[in-house]
Amino acid sequence: MINRIIGEIYDAAGDVDRWGICLQSIRDLFGATAAHLVHHDHRSHDGGISAAAGLDPAAIQAYATHYHAVDPWALKVKLDAAAVGSVVLGQSLIAHRDMIETEYYHGLGKPHDLTRAMISFLERPSSTGSANLSLNRSDHAPEFTVHDLRLMQLLVPHLQRAVAIHRRFSRLDAQRAAAASVIDRLTCGVILVDVRLRPVQVNAVANQILSERDGLVLDRDTLTASTAAQTTALRHLVAGAAAVTAGIGISLTGGAIRIGRRSPREPLQVLVTPVSAANHYTGAESLAVAAIFVTDPAHTIRPNERVLQTLYGFTPAESRIAAALASGLTLGQIAQSLNLTIATARWYVKQLRAKTGASTQAQLVRQLIVGPGSIK
Repeated sequence: MINRIIGEIYDAAGDVDRWGICLQSIRDLFGATAAHLVHHDHRSHDGGISAAAGLDPAAIQAYATHYHAVDPWALKVKLDAAAVGSVVLGQSLIAHRDMIETEYYHGLGKPHDLTRAMISFLERPSSTGSANLSLNRSDHAPEFTVHDLRLMQLLVPHLQRAVAIHRRFSRLDAQRAAAASVIDRLTCGVILVDVRLRPVQVNAVANQILSERDGLVLDRDTLTASTAAQTTALRHLVAGAAAVTAGIGISLTGGAIRIGRRSPREPLQVLVTPVSAANHYTGAESLAVAAIFVTDPAHTIRPNERVLQTLYGFTPAESRIAAALASGLTLGQIAQSLNLTIATARWYVKQLRAKTGASTQAQLVRQLIVGPGSIK
């Protein structure tokens, strides 16, 4: 049974949903009423329960909102004595006769059969918190024994490694989510691909381009171009980028290609560049070796009007005209859409140039397009 539980512990390291299975097995092994991972700051006494087996959700909520601050076992822990990897019997921290006098006992412990404990310290207490595994029994069950303590000590090293691995995975997931959020705000398409042209990450603009199936297409999860020749050329560029990523190719800034689409649409403009070998999209099956930037010439970029107001001190009317100019509209089209005369539209452009320091209308448009106002 121990070997099976150890396997479940490492399964939980990579899948947060499997902690419940693992904790249930540990609970059964010790005949406990509940087993739960507790995060607790032993200085501020802030804390909560991360995962549990055999514990009422109401008890988890009550612990997080109040009872973590009056947890008698946590309050009795001496930081210097709480060695990482150690296992402590609850009665060695507070005698049961004293436990039954506490607010914790009457408000949470007795109603939920959490009045006896065995605590394993999986991480060193710090200002950022700690992770402990707590096993509980009721008043009607015997106290945990030295035999239980020694048996738990067999599991603790594996639990420590699993918690550390889980934290690394969680940080990686957070980094990937943050990166995905950032590239989704870019106005060009971004596709990270592996060496076989399989997408590892695709931003919102690229998703829209691929959904049109015109020029660039996902065929059996592989990126292809509109013709076999262009697909071959794209593969060649990605292979070159992969060599640079692996440190065996010539250091190039990348390669560009125009990918044709159905007439009369203009070709897609594609730039392929290497990525860092230490990128956060590594994996046994899916290592991003190249970034493909895709621009649709027909796609108009309209800057965020509120950002323009903040950056340059534009009025709301000036921001509307600036955004329209950046999106490619002519003065005549802008005047007509906003019910202005051409002379008034020109006066607004003069005001925009003065506020941005642009010498010409072309410089104004360029500044609006390349600035942060163009980020979604």
